[in-house]
Amino acid sequence: MLDSAVVGISKPDPIIFELALEAVGVDAAHAVFVGDTPTVDVRGARAAGVAPILVDPYDLHDDVDCPPRAIPGGGAGAAAHLAVDGLTAVRPRRGSEGPRMVPQ
Repeated sequence: MLDSAVVGISKPDPIIFELALEAVGVDAAHAVFVGDTPTVDVRGARAAGVAPILVDPYDLHDDVDCPPRAIPGGGAGAAAHLAVDGLTAVRPRRGSEGPRMVPQ
């Protein structure tokens, strides 16, 4: 996770998404961003070329055009039904001078 206070950039600025992608070595076309706020998460992800997934358990954002999507790189029929068993803190690659990563 990037600390916006440390890098001086926050969502929805696409640069913070680009910094995160660079830190983990993933191209935007092969990434998804999961968030719960349309104005910063969905808009920012799209501006960075990342497919957004909106978490909206109470259907508060029916007006947001963020349909279920195919999983990038998963083929045309791959559904975006995701289960997360756990997350690992993202750390910069060895020798990277990139932004400081914050452990969860």
